[in-house]
Amino acid sequence: MEGQPWQRLSVHLEGTGERAAAFLEAAGLAEWGRAAGLLNDVGKYADQFKARLEGSRRRFDHAAP
Repeated sequence: MEGQPWQRLSVHLEGTGERAAAFLEAAGLAEWGRAAGLLNDVGKYADQFKARLEGSRRRFDHAAP
């Protein structure tokens, strides 16, 4: 990931929600997919993850609540 531009978390979550909605649309579950996508990686809002992005070597599970 080094050297790649950062993507805002809100952009990532919205994009993931749209992709999940499209994937589940045929099953009639688009809104469930959108909700799951929006909640994906919500742990990245934690201060520990921000520290990791700023160079901390401490391990952090960004996907767990």
